[in-house]
Amino acid sequence: MNLAFALMVFFMVYWNRTFHHHEITTIAMAAYTFGSLTMAIIGAVKYRRYNSPVYSASKGISLAAACVSMLTLESTMLTTFGDGTMDLFAQRILLGVSGGVISVFIILMAGYMIVQGTKRIKLLQKDEDSSDGKERE
Repeated sequence: MNLAFALMVFFMVYWNRTFHHHEITTIAMAAYTFGSLTMAIIGAVKYRRYNSPVYSASKGISLAAACVSMLTLESTMLTTFGDGTMDLFAQRILLGVSGGVISVFIILMAGYMIVQGTKRIKLLQKDEDSSDGKERE
């Protein structure tokens, strides 16, 4: 997923592949993006207490998708509402930095989920081994 995202950022930055939408469409995109980001954060906090790897993974994916939507919104807003106030170099820097931060965030989140999943698997195996020993006695 992160490789595809990095490729998308590359196209945005290197070849200036952004989209120009109507203002109303851009505002609708903003409403969707902020709504999905808010729901992803609320879901990640709410389902954290269940201590379930499945819930954590699904909420992590929702959060990553909301961050990608945020970059797409940023790109669209720069193109739609830019009106020449920001030069192309500054837009490329802004999109590149934002894309890099989101990419690092996704990698860190994936690493965290891998570490937590590995710990849970080891704990389950340890519990299973200890219960097998009690049944044999």
